Amino acid sequence: MGTTPLRSDLFSGPDAAAPHRETDLLSGFLLLMADTMTGRGGKGLAKPQSAFQMVLAVRRIHERLGARFEVLLGVRKAFDSIVKNFVRVNGAKALVPRRKEPLDAPRLARMFNLPNGTHLGTKTLDWNEPFWVAWRALMSCGFAAAFRKAEMVLPTGEKPTRNDLTRASVSWIIKGVKLADPSDDVLRA
Repeated sequence: MGTTPLRSDLFSGPDAAAPHRETDLLSGFLLLMADTMTGRGGKGLAKPQSAFQMVLAVRRIHERLGARFEVLLGVRKAFDSIVKNFVRVNGAKALVPRRKEPLDAPRLARMFNLPNGTHLGTKTLDWNEPFWVAWRALMSCGFAAAFRKAEMVLPTGEKPTRNDLTRASVSWIIKGVKLADPSDDVLRA
């Protein structure tokens, strides 16, 4: 856009035209990012929020240097128009994040508070059955270790490799004895 990355004129004192100038510059920068930033994996254009994050990054850098931008309301109007156009072209579902998110404590608590008898797919929940005890242990362990599902459970039909988590990956301490792969009988006892 022909401006220096760090705006030295922000430090020169009050200027009545500065808010309009900064709104124009940041809005232009936002439009430039929306037109040129590529999406994840270099596919298509980035989502509008990613372009807006670039504007916020510029703001944070300047604020660390003592120059405060008070113009994000004007930039927000440009952002709203970018979002409307993005939705028109790509559909509203394209705005939904595709990233994998780890479980958090409230979600885990809601899952563990499901009542016995709840139908989940082809199974019926019973917290006293070995399958559900093991599932609860798997989810608790995964949450504590910040695992994602893909790190804990293979897709249907895939064979495990030596890099996959298996029962043998876990050491057990049962009655003070460390066991690498206890038998089902030992675990039941």
